[in-house]
Amino acid sequence: MKALGLMEFLGYLPAVDGLDAALKAADVRLRSCRRDGGGLVSLLITGEVSAVKASLSAVRGAAEGALLSASVIARPSDQLAAMIERMFPSPLRERRSEKNGAEGKKAGKGSLLPAALPKERETAAAPLKELEGELAREKETIDKELGAMTLGELRALARRMNLPMGGEKIGRANKRTLIAAIEREQER
Repeated sequence: MKALGLMEFLGYLPAVDGLDAALKAADVRLRSCRRDGGGLVSLLITGEVSAVKASLSAVRGAAEGALLSASVIARPSDQLAAMIERMFPSPLRERRSEKNGAEGKKAGKGSLLPAALPKERETAAAPLKELEGELAREKETIDKELGAMTLGELRALARRMNLPMGGEKIGRANKRTLIAAIEREQER
């Protein structure tokens, strides 16, 4: 492992946009994606030091405020690499073990994919199936977490997110309006 790039985003979709920018900017690979709760998403990329730095620069330009933090660790020690592996298990190993145990599964109800795909296309479509499920779980988690927040907490979150509705409207808005505005902002 030559370098690690760690990024933390507010929202799953901004994380996907940021990852897209990172992967297009330089020769890096996604090592892991983890949802940390409260709408936070952590991404880990690897590659040459210069490539990781270039990718993070591109992410900073593309993330438009959703990137909360980013760090490059050049040539991480073996101990750090082992710790990172425990915190961010490789999704590829998990997917391979799931595939071996779940051959022949079809797309679920409500999927964007056709109900039956040829074997070669089904393997290629696996990341899209995973993304659909991840997006649905993320939305459900965010809905529950936002619904559990007090009006004051929602107003504070809306101000931190710099919602386009402005400070005065945030101060007068009810809980339902704030939740809807926060969800719209996260969908961007």
